Amino acid sequence: MAFIGFSGGEKGLNINLTIRTLIFHLLRIGFGILLIYSAIQKLGDPFSFSGIVKNYDVFGWGVSRLVAIAFPPLELLVGMILITTFWLDTGLMLLYGMTSVFLLITAQALLRGLDISCGCFNLEGDPIGLVKLGENLTFFALSWWLFMTGKRRYRSE
Repeated sequence: MAFIGFSGGEKGLNINLTIRTLIFHLLRIGFGILLIYSAIQKLGDPFSFSGIVKNYDVFGWGVSRLVAIAFPPLELLVGMILITTFWLDTGLMLLYGMTSVFLLITAQALLRGLDISCGCFNLEGDPIGLVKLGENLTFFALSWWLFMTGKRRYRSE
């Protein structure tokens, strides 16, 4: 069972919980919980979330509304994938892609001097600044590590 890191063999059940494996699973589950929580916050009020997306000044109202409708269910799906490990390689790839977009969109807003809130984990949001950029850079790096580790770990499954 890849979910907990157990592997069977002729001599019985071998527990293969190295520090790297433990970190992998804690991060995977942590990101899953974070994405599910974030999605639930946005699913309750897609109109407000579309305003937050529009504030980044990358998309017009039409695309912002489309993103506000489509993105929270994607966050929810990826969160569930990360927790259940069903289609884990796809979930890790999507997580890496999402954190890449989060990093880029936050960096462009900061560079352009936009005084907006991110809308990441709630609709009130934290202001875009160096702390938020650092948070997104950390999430990006951790999701890259998860993606690369998961790619090696689950390649044969």
